[in-house]
Amino acid sequence: MRVRSVPVSADAIGKCTATVVRGVDGHTVLVGAGTELSAGDIEAMMQRGVARVWVRDELFPEFEERSLVPETLREQAKGILRELFASLRESAGKPTSGQARALAACVRTLVDEIEANRDEVANIRPAQRWDDYALEHAVNVAATAILVGRDLGLSRTRLLRLGAGALLHDIGAAALPSRVLQKQGTLSPTEVEMVKQHPRRGWELVHTAFGNVMPSSAIVVLQHHERLDGSGYPAELRGDEIFIYSRIASAADVLDALRSERAHRRRFTPPETLRAMEEEAGSTLEAQVVKLLLRVVALVPEGSIVRLSNGQLAKVMVHNPGAPLQPVVTVVGSALDQPLPHRLQNLKHSGVRVEQICEEWPRALLERSRPRPLEGQHVAPLR
Repeated sequence: MRVRSVPVSADAIGKCTATVVRGVDGHTVLVGAGTELSAGDIEAMMQRGVARVWVRDELFPEFEERSLVPETLREQAKGILRELFASLRESAGKPTSGQARALAACVRTLVDEIEANRDEVANIRPAQRWDDYALEHAVNVAATAILVGRDLGLSRTRLLRLGAGALLHDIGAAALPSRVLQKQGTLSPTEVEMVKQHPRRGWELVHTAFGNVMPSSAIVVLQHHERLDGSGYPAELRGDEIFIYSRIASAADVLDALRSERAHRRRFTPPETLRAMEEEAGSTLEAQVVKLLLRVVALVPEGSIVRLSNGQLAKVMVHNPGAPLQPVVTVVGSALDQPLPHRLQNLKHSGVRVEQICEEWPRALLERSRPRPLEGQHVAPLR
């Protein structure tokens, strides 16, 4: 990688230096936590080719978040799906042979990555941006489904077929109008019916556009919204009428949807997510799959800033298998956002659990934690 400085207006930052990192997925800006950027600064960065902005955690600058899906692979998968969605939106759209090969290679790499990663609890971040939700969600569902399938003992060949179906599971949404996909609030009855047709439409697209996709992969696209009690769609199938790959993918689909911010609702808190999944287990979702899912996938991603049930603020460090809301954390702040000496605490069996994931540290905590400058000192503006 090459690193170079980016000029940013002094009145907006004044105390931090921004850098652009040229990576495989384009330009990235790393900005010190506590920095304030105006809309003009962000626009100037975008004009220079900056793809996204990452904010370093000021209280834990050395912390490196791990993920089951490496960033380069995530971006590769999203790029392939983005091209496929664009092709299928055209009236006579059909993916090229190169796109189909790229998709197959991406699934193989994803399976290889997951088979090589034997951590007891996997770190899979929820979708970060609602406008990029469909692509982030597809990658998460595929990774989660492969992980569960691996631990259920599926062979590599079956994991490849499950992964391909899970990665393509929402491809029928490519045919839905953007006004429906991005609508804020409740859908009309007509719009609901349109949404309910996307599994069947996706199944048709897979069959016509991908001549070499295995039927067991295509069936995931068709059945991922079916439910054990017959309340799903499009065919209201029940129990074993739903293929096992579809039952795995549907549980992965529900979990990631609950954890993610959506255009029409906020994301569920970790306790709400856990309660919702446990309520669905055995009624609408396969109980064995849900049980395994909650054991091997982190409800609270490693590196998350969290508010605990006792009100304290902490950073998630390590997951505890079988205790999805009680990871090992570093406590840094009180319930009143007063800084505390950093203290590593294992929440398992403590009676304390994670209540909420925070987007960032409260400003009051940062201000109280930051050393005060000596009299007469000032921060030199960027040149």
